[in-house]
Amino acid sequence: MLVIDASVMINALADDGEAGRAARKAIMTDPAWIAPAHMPSEVAHVVSRLVRQDLITQTRGWSAFEALTRLELQRLTLCSCILTAG
Repeated sequence: MLVIDASVMINALADDGEAGRAARKAIMTDPAWIAPAHMPSEVAHVVSRLVRQDLITQTRGWSAFEALTRLELQRLTLCSCILTAG
């Protein structure tokens, strides 16, 4: 099981360079993903900013949003992360 954070997902969805390729390669090593429950909203916020700043196209932004909504991952609340740590 992989723990996916927002920065990895942003790179995987919105970066065509080396960071994006590395992120996509890393997350494909295991189909079982776990992430903080708020990760999708963090990713959506950054993708929106990238579009507004013309760092990615609107088309790329929409593709990232669509992929984000299709993610199959286990979402953990902050409380469950704290309670199961250690």
